[in-house]
Amino acid sequence: MAEDAVARVARGSSLLLLGQLISNLIAIGAFMFIARGISRAEMGIATITNLLITLGVILSGAGVPISSIRFISESIGAGSDYRPLIAASILTRAVLAALYSAILVAFANQIALLLLGSTSNVELLYLAAIGVVATGFASTFYNALIGLNRMLAVCLSYVFSALVGYSVSVLLVIEGWGATGYVLCWVASGLAGSLISGISLARAASPSLNDLEEVAKAMRTLIAFSVPVLITNLAAYAFNCFDMFVLVSLASQEELGMYSVAKKAYSVITMIPLNVAMALFPYYGERYGREELGAIRAATATVSRYLSLLYPPIALGLSALAEPVLVVFAGEKYAGSAPMLMIFGFFGALTAFVPMMGYLLITYKKTRRYMVANLASIACALSLAPLLIPRLGALIGMALVRGLALALLLAFYTLSTRDLASADYRAFAKGLIGSVIMALSVYLLQTQLHGPLLLPLYVLVGAAIYGLCVRVLRMLSYDDVILLAHVFPKPIERFVLLIGKLVAS
Repeated sequence: MAEDAVARVARGSSLLLLGQLISNLIAIGAFMFIARGISRAEMGIATITNLLITLGVILSGAGVPISSIRFISESIGAGSDYRPLIAASILTRAVLAALYSAILVAFANQIALLLLGSTSNVELLYLAAIGVVATGFASTFYNALIGLNRMLAVCLSYVFSALVGYSVSVLLVIEGWGATGYVLCWVASGLAGSLISGISLARAASPSLNDLEEVAKAMRTLIAFSVPVLITNLAAYAFNCFDMFVLVSLASQEELGMYSVAKKAYSVITMIPLNVAMALFPYYGERYGREELGAIRAATATVSRYLSLLYPPIALGLSALAEPVLVVFAGEKYAGSAPMLMIFGFFGALTAFVPMMGYLLITYKKTRRYMVANLASIACALSLAPLLIPRLGALIGMALVRGLALALLLAFYTLSTRDLASADYRAFAKGLIGSVIMALSVYLLQTQLHGPLLLPLYVLVGAAIYGLCVRVLRMLSYDDVILLAHVFPKPIERFVLLIGKLVAS
């Protein structure tokens, strides 16, 4: 990968990673209070409300936010005006978000009775309607800024959004607001994120409505391109949330709350491959606009090597330490969620390349492949649900179905991008081998010295063992260390270089 490409990916990934690290630390700290301050049943109710907000954000986006990254960055690469694209994505969101929220409010009583069991929590649906609008605009602004390669603005928006949203939620939960206090976290977070990212977008590239014909043309282009993306997003939503909807009918709200906490703990680690892929997406678009396809292939090879080094040990380490992580994360009452978290972490280790490959398919306008890969993985995994759930129970069965779908998605993406990307699968295999050795060692240590307060010890021992594996398997050269250090924020860069000297071959 060329030097300027390395610099672009490093700067972008560093800022996105910094924003997600800080916002996730805020979320983790706040969730430790929230999970202990509400019951497992209230956790289940809040989870269902969040499903409706997420669905609204997907539908009101119509696939345009993700597509806008590609079109905006490609316009920059081609030297054309990208402002109509930004205006078109904002107008699309405004119209569709208003429509979805109006339907949600109009049928609030019926939806509450169907999903929440009674109309006593109908006010949560009114909050969800507000949350869809606020979170939707934040998502649109974030993606436009990523397309403009304004990663610092996105980083600050992530942090400000999390700080405001979770601060409000913690205070309300402490005051006894229960599930309502938790749901208000997403509403406040969306409002705060929309505010700061909207201001940043206006400063970076004020959307122009002077030429309505150009805006309308851009809207038609974005929507036409995004229809397969929307279908794919809905298919992905169906998989990601199908387990939740099944549990609404098969399990109690308490069991749903336990399952959702395991998924929440797992989602914290997914920021690593997602942010690296998001940082790559503008680079893909610009190079595609300049028809520099070889540079894109080289970029995927380099980034895949670092994902192989970073992601599998985190995922398998989480699987090995599922119980103490959950006790520290959410409290003793969620220790029973450990089997689900172990399954999520195990299969999650196989998905490091998924976001990178998905965005690559969108860049190359291979949305049909993107859609088919997602739908095929969902269909194959869900076909096993009638066999697994009766034998393993609803919670374990659905966790296993979700894990199998993730593994299948990796396989389908690999087939779909074989002529577009050059992922380093040898490095991925080495990363898995070292991660398995580390995870087994830490798990055995945990059986001998058991206790959630020993979690820092487990992490340190696991890091030392994995570092030794990296050196023995010759997974990292010092040149790689220098390049990798630039991906991290400046305060962490020196520490990465120091550790790199110890483990590099």
